[in-house]
Amino acid sequence: MVDYTNPVFWFFFTLVGASLIVLRVRDPQAQRPFRVPLYPLTPIILTGVAAYLLWRSLDYAKFGSLLGAGVLAAGVPVLLWARSSDAALQRQA
Repeated sequence: MVDYTNPVFWFFFTLVGASLIVLRVRDPQAQRPFRVPLYPLTPIILTGVAAYLLWRSLDYAKFGSLLGAGVLAAGVPVLLWARSSDAALQRQA
């Protein structure tokens, strides 16, 4: 079970590192509640290591990683439904 969910875990860590860089580039003047030590080296290392571990876990789990990705993908319709129902409730208010 852990082998099947590891690719999803490393995928999200890769997104975290990349999103930190992207958000800081898009809005450099925004107030930051936390200073990232050694920025931009720290998120670059995080993104690189997480991407490598994602690749290795996909290579190790092979077909099993598709099951983990399937569970993740199964949540997308639920997310879209929740957003649409929340938007409908806000329009009624």
